[in-house]
Amino acid sequence: MTSPLFLVDPITFKITKTEDPNVWENCTCKFLDRVKQNVEKQITGKNTIDRLTILNNEMVKLLDSEDCEWSKIPSDTRFPGFFSSMSDHSLATSAVGVAIAAELWNKKVDLASEYGDSELAELLKSRKGVIEVVRTLCLLHDSGKPSYDHEEGTRKAVEDLLSRIGFGKLASDLAISASRHHYGKDSKNPPKTRVEWIVAYADKVAVQDRVFAGKIIDVAVQPLRWLGGHVDAGNRQKIFQLVDFFERYDEKVGEKNKDEELKEIKKIFPLDYKCLRDLDSELLNVKERLGEDVHLALILFEGAGIQGYVTKSSSARHLVGRGSLVELATRLVAKKLEEILAPESIIYVASGSMFAIVPPSELTQIVELLNKSFGEIVKGGISLKGCKSPDEVSFNLFELKTGPKFTWINWEKEKSLSRIERRNFGEFYTILNNIISVLDVAAVKKSDLAVSADEICPICFEEKSLPKDDPSVLDVMKYLPADEKEEYRAGNICLNVDRHRNNLKNLEKFLIIEFNKGRASVYLPEKEHPDDVKNSPIYEIIRMVSSILDEKLNTKYRELTEGFSGSVSFRKVASWDLLGFQSEYALKGEEVPEEGELGGSDVAFIKGDGDNFGLIKSAMNSLTLYRKVSKIFKEVIQKSIAEALSEVIIHQLKLYSEKYRSDITSENLKLPSKLHLPFDMVYFGGDDFFLVLDAGFIFTFLQAFRNAILDVLGKRKQSYDKQEDENLSIFPLGVSLGVVVAPSKAPIHGTISALNALEHNSKKFSKYKQKVEDGKVVFGGEISVALERFTTIPSEESVNEIYEPKDFGKMTRIHITSWPLLGEGIFSDSSTKEDTLSFVKLMKKLLEEYGIRSNSVAEFFRFETLNEKEIKLRIKFKAARLDKRRPEREGYNLLANNLTIKEDDLIKFRHRDIANAMKIIKDNPLLLPKELDRG
Repeated sequence: MTSPLFLVDPITFKITKTEDPNVWENCTCKFLDRVKQNVEKQITGKNTIDRLTILNNEMVKLLDSEDCEWSKIPSDTRFPGFFSSMSDHSLATSAVGVAIAAELWNKKVDLASEYGDSELAELLKSRKGVIEVVRTLCLLHDSGKPSYDHEEGTRKAVEDLLSRIGFGKLASDLAISASRHHYGKDSKNPPKTRVEWIVAYADKVAVQDRVFAGKIIDVAVQPLRWLGGHVDAGNRQKIFQLVDFFERYDEKVGEKNKDEELKEIKKIFPLDYKCLRDLDSELLNVKERLGEDVHLALILFEGAGIQGYVTKSSSARHLVGRGSLVELATRLVAKKLEEILAPESIIYVASGSMFAIVPPSELTQIVELLNKSFGEIVKGGISLKGCKSPDEVSFNLFELKTGPKFTWINWEKEKSLSRIERRNFGEFYTILNNIISVLDVAAVKKSDLAVSADEICPICFEEKSLPKDDPSVLDVMKYLPADEKEEYRAGNICLNVDRHRNNLKNLEKFLIIEFNKGRASVYLPEKEHPDDVKNSPIYEIIRMVSSILDEKLNTKYRELTEGFSGSVSFRKVASWDLLGFQSEYALKGEEVPEEGELGGSDVAFIKGDGDNFGLIKSAMNSLTLYRKVSKIFKEVIQKSIAEALSEVIIHQLKLYSEKYRSDITSENLKLPSKLHLPFDMVYFGGDDFFLVLDAGFIFTFLQAFRNAILDVLGKRKQSYDKQEDENLSIFPLGVSLGVVVAPSKAPIHGTISALNALEHNSKKFSKYKQKVEDGKVVFGGEISVALERFTTIPSEESVNEIYEPKDFGKMTRIHITSWPLLGEGIFSDSSTKEDTLSFVKLMKKLLEEYGIRSNSVAEFFRFETLNEKEIKLRIKFKAARLDKRRPEREGYNLLANNLTIKEDDLIKFRHRDIANAMKIIKDNPLLLPKELDRG
């Protein structure tokens, strides 16, 4: 009987299992058929190199997509190979192969002569030809899995694909070379040419045959034991042996037993250098096979002072422009590197950050070119930091497979887990980050003009303003809003930001929803936008939101859709002053008028940062897993934001629907044909983001964001117990958020300083809550939120004052705020006990059931009398004075019973926060999520 096929998510241990013995072959056939269909028209009339480039780029695009057939099957049936998919392994193999090929070309190694006078030999006489040939072989090298004769299966599959799309005799030659990538005593057709050895070495470096290390070793014992109980017998034995080893490991004497089991453990765990050197000895024999020794460079780019650049403005409008420019510059720089090498050469890219594998001989040139390209877009104020010295960031193939050389120093005596856990690919990122962190950031380009006090740019207060009659200034001013034109002055950097902001105005109709016969069609207007618009954070997030909305409005919210007809278009707000009016006018059932004399409104500034994402990435033992996990984390954040914002728009629509409104007559309720998006995106990076939202929708956003995070990472648990197809992260993960609710016209510098302070407090609280008894950590995901409403100017000092515990005489330490809170403490609906109500449930009951409003709650807060018993007495006294038939009486008693929450020796008061939250939602429960989440 054939064993089931397992693909296991390396973060959540979600198991995708199939009993179908033909699934592997079926997935490969479907994948190769899609490749053929997608490229056959594109390659018509092209030369051979261009045809290979089109083929390879299409394969990479498919392999990197969620619906790729190869993403559904493992790269290996054995533990730990089943942590990566065929897609993951193929992309990583090609990334390594391209870098090796380019390095050998630069060293003038002859790769063509071994193929005689064939067409393949001609391709190998140019740098581009070498790269594209190696890409094709690497991407398709495992096409013959899982047949008994894997090599012959690959030859047939590759030749069939390439023949069908018109490569003729070249198809046969490439197929033979793709099949010869296994070496060793069991290989029937080992590599014979240098090109074939490139693929073989790339395959060996990228293969997922070691278990993760890093700081998650101790934590992973429980999840690994669970995993062992849910796989086939052969893998179960291997996993349980490893878990038993971890549990009895003693750092002082090293491993306790020297039996046969240990030999197997040493093959998958970085414990014994000699064992791994014997296993991967061929990686130390590169010079003999390829004619030259090969090192590869890992390149890390980080924007010098990104957050400072983005927030260095007195104008809220410039926040979006600067954040968007950084995203644009990063994407275009990544595209440059893709053109130099290949798309798969980039291991990870996010706003202002990029990690890639490149040939050392091209490192300096690449760094200089990419820095120049980045600078041409942002026009100064920020630059990319990247090490230009190949010697510092180049590693041989054996190191890339087994971890940095220094982690193996004195390995026979050094048995501490703190050393062992660094023997993985993730440690290279740490090395590179340390190198660039000490680079001279003074090299960041600023304006070349001298700045005098009376001519300084009033936007950034850093560079000299250009003359008012400068042609570039006059050109930008033509497109500025009237309130910005008056006394407009700007320096070169800020002028560039305004030019970019003007381009974003092309998004006049950002999102359109058409309602027709109970169906909704959601789309972006068909208009060709310039690159700086298409690469902006707001455009990217709206593209994701539109797809989610289309699905939700036709399924989950079908009832809402059926109540509408016609269309509604959503525009980007011209000013954040309009943001806070979206919920206010929706409550009235009216369209928000143009800005005019509306004045300002309260908006929510939201800043988030992933918890422990970097720690998990540093534990990934291979390039394959590092690339995979980096992509997972980036998508977790971006998709969760998109999910949350889609719920915000749906909430906005509900307020115009008579099916959801009993407080207003249908005659006074009509969906306007034009609405504004109730949010704006400043930036999102790999695991951090910054957005601005209509404050009235803050709890809808937070709840939906949390639900999306839990869908991917699982609900937090103290023990590792779940279903096979359920997600539960093997380490505590999540997102810490700071939220400032303030007037839209509040000074931006003070607002950002307060926001950073809140995020810091949120992260500190999150880390504290990740531990349980005996120092053990929890599993699964959660959000942590620190929220503060300001009626005066926000500042870091104000936040620090609020979060500083107070000590009144002999009383236990107290907090005047209950924030930060974990998501469960904000939204949980699982408890019916009055003294354990979640934040939103308490607020919802006070407003809906008892008619108690914010001012009635706020009157009980007096800073000088923060005595729990005294405040409870005052609240209950007020309740006792009310008629027994008044609903408020029970509500005040509920408030008294939910006045505080206790953490260790700290008492945290809630009534001030409840009053502030009620004010944020305008004392209207219609702005709260209709249903509380899973708890």
